[in-house]
Amino acid sequence: MKTLSWLRSFLHLDATRKEENISAESILLQERSVLTALDILEREPGVLLADEVGMGKTFEALGIIACALAANPKAHCIVITPRPVLNDQWIKVAGRFRDKGFYRFAPEALGAVSHIHDLPDACRKHSVVFAPVNVFTSGRSPFERGALLHLWFHQRGIAGPTRAAILRRLNEADLRVEDSRQLFGRSVDATK
Repeated sequence: MKTLSWLRSFLHLDATRKEENISAESILLQERSVLTALDILEREPGVLLADEVGMGKTFEALGIIACALAANPKAHCIVITPRPVLNDQWIKVAGRFRDKGFYRFAPEALGAVSHIHDLPDACRKHSVVFAPVNVFTSGRSPFERGALLHLWFHQRGIAGPTRAAILRRLNEADLRVEDSRQLFGRSVDATK
């Protein structure tokens, strides 16, 4: 079980509390939200942060990423943004997060992509990659979507009857599942 003292040993959500006149209660709420999200992520594949505007969701999300990196310095995180313009916003906020002393992301830790072909290299170079959701969905050829599905099968270890059932359903939609090496031009290990 991760505790407040563990969290505060490397993450400082109170770094600008006095200068921005933020109450200690608000900081504690953010810290508890991060710890609760981490607890949920140990059991579930995702978590939704849904506080009101101005409550610190962005910093909570960056705090969760910081916890993943603190627990495993070789970890990689992809932040999916609704629109490409938000990649730049996230990079700026993450830089402010670092510069103000909340958490020491290495400068090279942060990167962004706008095309699916750039994703493997960005994930090798950066610990945290920001990508708009349309990288994975809109305007992609069936070939590209199929290669992404291949990566997902590989990463999740899905094979046999489960994989066959998914493919049967997708083949009805004319989606070919291709080896990801054909998309990215090299072997990609989706588990790293």
